[in-house]
Amino acid sequence: LSGIPPGIEASTTILIVSYNNITKLRNNEFFRMRLGELNCIDLRNNGLVTIEESAFRGLRKLHELRLQNNRLSVLHPDTFKETFSLIRLDVGENSITYIHVNTLMNNKKLIYFNIGNNRLKAIHPDTFKNNAELVSINISTNFLSEINRKVFANNFKLSYLNVSNNRMSFLDKGT
Repeated sequence: LSGIPPGIEASTTILIVSYNNITKLRNNEFFRMRLGELNCIDLRNNGLVTIEESAFRGLRKLHELRLQNNRLSVLHPDTFKETFSLIRLDVGENSITYIHVNTLMNNKKLIYFNIGNNRLKAIHPDTFKNNAELVSINISTNFLSEINRKVFANNFKLSYLNVSNNRMSFLDKGT
């Protein structure tokens, strides 16, 4: 497959299109196909390079999004703007160099976030500010040399944090 296949039933709740050749998700792609009932999308291992800013428009019931092992280098700040119900987001094993401070702003139900094995060099102190439900964050195997002590200040439920294999020599007290 080189794209999301047409003709998917509107009542579909789980879409698995991993291990294909889907390199681009266009604006309103799922909205145009009337797939607003989706609660899980698996796009792993596709060679995905581009996700246009409104690709996930209308996916308000989406709980799980798997985008790992693709070729993503950029996530637009509005990429997950309408995925209010997102609980699990996995963008590990890509080439992401930067996560905009507003990228996860509307994902207040997010519990699990994996951005491990990418090329992050820094994380803005307010990146996870609106994600009070986060329990698990994996930011291992990136190029982080430090993490500001305020990055996880609002993540009181955080019980799993993986920062291994970065360029840090220590974590500040209170991080």
